[in-house]
Amino acid sequence: MLFRSILVAEDNATNRIVISRLLGQRGYAHEMAEDGSEALQRYEAGAGYGLLLTDFHMPEMDGFELTAAIRGQEADGRARLPIVALTADALPGTEQRCLDAGMDGYLTKPIDSGRLTATLAKFLPAAKALRRRADDEAKPEEPATPAVPAIDPQILDLARIAETFGAVDADARAFLGNFAGEAKRMVTDAMAALDAGEDRKSTRLN
Repeated sequence: MLFRSILVAEDNATNRIVISRLLGQRGYAHEMAEDGSEALQRYEAGAGYGLLLTDFHMPEMDGFELTAAIRGQEADGRARLPIVALTADALPGTEQRCLDAGMDGYLTKPIDSGRLTATLAKFLPAAKALRRRADDEAKPEEPATPAVPAIDPQILDLARIAETFGAVDADARAFLGNFAGEAKRMVTDAMAALDAGEDRKSTRLN
């Protein structure tokens, strides 16, 4: 049996939109999980995924824990699932750390479209003949804002946005509007946390 669908484990709402857009443009069927725990549940349900793209740091279960759980189940007879990490960590040794953990490779954020295309062709070649046209891809629902999102520092790079969306069109503008709202909420939450910290500090001093 050939598996062609991609499972993505990513806790950041903005990154989910970007990744879904990139996969949709290339015609790949995919599903989104908001953390490692949800991704593992989807995997265990037997949907028959052909590739897992997973973030490093997520609530409930991170990418390394997710990989260990999947590899453990494969030891009991399940087919091996190619796993590729998604991370902003481009430091020397990161790729080897992924391989040592049982992953098959990694992509750095912001995701380079050329490397993504090559990675998909390498690990999911069976899907090439059945890729759905981007016009047939349903637009992803706007996900809820994660509790502790990690914002890509290059998210406002217009050249990268144009590459991702094909042009700075209405969808790209809607994406930027969503990001602006998310960033505003992050600042509000951060200020509230700082204020709460100052209150606790004042109490201790008194």
